[in-house]
Amino acid sequence: MQKNGKNPSQFHYTDDQIDIINEITIVIATLFHNFITDHKEFKKMIEPFSRMHLHGNDNDKDLARLGLTLNLRNMSHKEGGMFPNQINKELARVLLKGSNDVFLGNQSTLAKVSKEFEDANILFRIEGKKNIKHQSPKSIPRGLKARGAKREGYHIVRKVTSTVEDYEKILSNPNALSLINKNLKKYGKLKDVYELFSKDVFELLKKADPEFYNILPVFGEIFPEIKTDAMPDPQIFQEAIKSVGEDDFEQLRKEFVNHLIENPLSGLFFMSSLSGLENND
Repeated sequence: MQKNGKNPSQFHYTDDQIDIINEITIVIATLFHNFITDHKEFKKMIEPFSRMHLHGNDNDKDLARLGLTLNLRNMSHKEGGMFPNQINKELARVLLKGSNDVFLGNQSTLAKVSKEFEDANILFRIEGKKNIKHQSPKSIPRGLKARGAKREGYHIVRKVTSTVEDYEKILSNPNALSLINKNLKKYGKLKDVYELFSKDVFELLKKADPEFYNILPVFGEIFPEIKTDAMPDPQIFQEAIKSVGEDDFEQLRKEFVNHLIENPLSGLFFMSSLSGLENND
């Protein structure tokens, strides 16, 4: 992509890139429209993830879905794909609290969720050592490391589909990302979505809900542009909010909305764009 002026819409894109940009924009606009018309309180959306510090509960698959989605951008850069145990280690890292036992010691959860992602045209798998060497040779090490344990079980490598790779390439380009953001603003979707989103989030912040604070590390993975590591203890934050007052609090929320509108969230756009994949054959 070559620069031709300061406006991202003035950059030169290939026909294929324009098609991908338009596809991503339409998919996100549709998803945002549905979010607006059938808005559900943000707390209900994140409830399964807010309890991630618990062990052995019924939310394992929800956590795996979230973790695998967050890891897709990383996987798109892995030319050789990833073995299940490598993916599980990454899920444990991303999901943090209490998730090590859930994923590192449990391949069945990942297998079930990976199958869902395969059915949705997000992932595909290569089975058998010969097929992996042929289709994904970079995933197989040239030789055993001195202290490396021999791989057990049947060889399976999972890779993201070419469409997911294309989405990641486009959304990693600041100019293409700005163009998609500009089009969504023009369609009037961004502000309405961020208004609803910010009201839910700020209401949770006002209540200093400990469950919400439990998912802040994951929130930071989804929105790396928004720094969550500086968030104080819920009780301290709640006391600070009370001292600010309603008018100032509302002003902060509006400033937050304006910031989101002017600063594209590549992670949100990437995750949202995946919603159109299950309709692709």
